[in-house]
Amino acid sequence: MNQDEKAMSTTSRIPREKYGAQGEGGLPQPVQQQTAVPGFFKQDKSNTDPDKIGPAPDRFGLIDHHKHYWTNFDKKIQKLNKKSDSDTSYKVLFLGRHGEGFHNVGMDYYGEDEWDKKWGRKNGNGTIIWGPDAQLTDKGVAQAERVHSLWKQELARGGGIPLPTAFFVSPLVRALHTFQITFAGVVDSPEPLIIENLRDSYGLRTADLRHNKTWIHEQYPTYRFEDGFTEQDELWMKDERETDEHTEKRVRGVLDKILSIDDTYLAVVAHSKVVEATFNITKHQDFDMPTGGVVPIVLK
Repeated sequence: MNQDEKAMSTTSRIPREKYGAQGEGGLPQPVQQQTAVPGFFKQDKSNTDPDKIGPAPDRFGLIDHHKHYWTNFDKKIQKLNKKSDSDTSYKVLFLGRHGEGFHNVGMDYYGEDEWDKKWGRKNGNGTIIWGPDAQLTDKGVAQAERVHSLWKQELARGGGIPLPTAFFVSPLVRALHTFQITFAGVVDSPEPLIIENLRDSYGLRTADLRHNKTWIHEQYPTYRFEDGFTEQDELWMKDERETDEHTEKRVRGVLDKILSIDDTYLAVVAHSKVVEATFNITKHQDFDMPTGGVVPIVLK
């Protein structure tokens, strides 16, 4: 089937009328168990300080002193898959967070409480604009460029990093732009699948109100949409914020879908809440990923 299994075959959209008062109607039930396998990357370790290794460390944090470290890593993944039964597989997910957006600047300045009470509900403060659909700052662009350079660097080292063959991205512009910068010239004509449920937690904050489908297509014409992707943002709510529990449930549904395809190496560019949910679901070591960060996860 592929082409990301025909755009994941069914929509991951949660109709607003089924959402209710932070309810769970319309959410997919988990059909797989996904568990992070520790020991491959520095970000797996409990004593790793995110501030010390940075958002995108050399080798993406791979722990391997072999001369051809990426070749060696790939052989280990292949071996795990060969030894597995028909119900088990191992995949490598390069999980990325978008570069710094103007909303990150605003929230850092005002604090989260004041942000939710007042400023996050506005489109800006007269100096900067963060909504709707916050864009990257210059720093955010530079962070994405750093990850781009790291991919290019690792392609030329250690036997060459295994490139992802399936790509998925949030529909919010800060993630779309980060993906564009990151993989331009790294992968020939990348065509990521835009998945609604890879977006940040939604509601209240204008930064999380996405552009319409037509605008996204005009700006990113090679990007593909999952089946059922709506023209307008039907999830964002003016007076209610999605709960972390609900975010985790919808991210679990996305993981069930993207990890069911045949590809071994996958890449996602999304948001802090998606990253946190993925860590919780897969029992990955807690890791405070900064903007512009990437954490590779070996998943069973």
